[in-house]
Amino acid sequence: MPRNDKPVRELLEKAAAGGDAMGTLRLGEDLFAGWAGPRDPERGMELIHKAAAMGSKTAEAGLAARALLGEGVPKNRKEGLEKLHKLADEEDLGMAAFFLGLYYRGEFGPEDGKKPELARKYLLHAAEKNHAKAMVILGDLALYQGGSKGNAKLRLEAAEWYRKAVGRNSGEAMMKLSRLQQRDPKTRKEGEDWYQLLLGADRVGHGEATQYLGELHYHAMGYTYRDLDWSKSAYFHEKYLSDGFGGGNSHVSLHRLFEIYFEGGLGLDRDYKKCLELAQPYLDYCNAASLYAGRILLHPDSPMGNTREHYIRGYACLLKSATLEGSSVDEEVLFILRSRHGMTRWEIEQAKKLFRSGFPNASTPLLP
Repeated sequence: MPRNDKPVRELLEKAAAGGDAMGTLRLGEDLFAGWAGPRDPERGMELIHKAAAMGSKTAEAGLAARALLGEGVPKNRKEGLEKLHKLADEEDLGMAAFFLGLYYRGEFGPEDGKKPELARKYLLHAAEKNHAKAMVILGDLALYQGGSKGNAKLRLEAAEWYRKAVGRNSGEAMMKLSRLQQRDPKTRKEGEDWYQLLLGADRVGHGEATQYLGELHYHAMGYTYRDLDWSKSAYFHEKYLSDGFGGGNSHVSLHRLFEIYFEGGLGLDRDYKKCLELAQPYLDYCNAASLYAGRILLHPDSPMGNTREHYIRGYACLLKSATLEGSSVDEEVLFILRSRHGMTRWEIEQAKKLFRSGFPNASTPLLP
């Protein structure tokens, strides 16, 4: 089922209405970014300013960081940097130290250049204040410092940083520690299990782990001792899509689900109906959605039906797929398919006419 973020927004609204500074800040940030509900940048910034006025130093640090980029507030790098230094150096605020760590890594723009020593200093400061993301970055830095061949001591250091962040319930840290332990068993401690770390990352909503679990159960990626199970693969890939992670990697889960439900096997039966249901919302822009819809409508054994109208619609789907980025459908593929199905010139023209009219798309039913 799709993740329901509505209760989160409702709880934050109640906290803000009750005068809770942290709840006000969280609600403001969520509204500004569009997390857990509709985006409202104007109200979001009003609430962030309100939280700062209520005494939230974290809100002050956030406003100072935004001033570095001019995000929601006027851009003023000098004042923003001075404010962050005051909060970190004089008031010992971990969030301000974290922003300074990012700043000196060059993540607020290239204007001032990178200063690795200062970046590490402030990330360590933030980590001392239990900032999980700072711990994750310090782990990443240790691995990067080890180089492509890797350094056993630095891998152990990275594992320790990730482990500390896991203690702060960081899904990203769980994922990275799991992957590190897969590659190097020496980074595991007694009682640790890289697969359980992945499951933990999935439970706390780390989308990359959810998708990786889907891939792991599809072909195990070299780990032959892990049972393959396409029903589990489908579960995690569908969860990745329904939870709204999507983004630039949604095509990975879509392609895998189309393969799984079209081919069937390894604990999961072929399911053409499910394949079409998955394809429908993505027909406007995903070449694989149109490709698999076409393959199903053209399949002679499809339980969806095998009339000539099905073939015409299936060929129209392939014509659509051929126009979309990354498609494997070309004129040779189209020639083979229309020949295999004995399509007449009239049927091919009807399919082209259907395609020119906008079929297939996300709103028009695929089946005749």
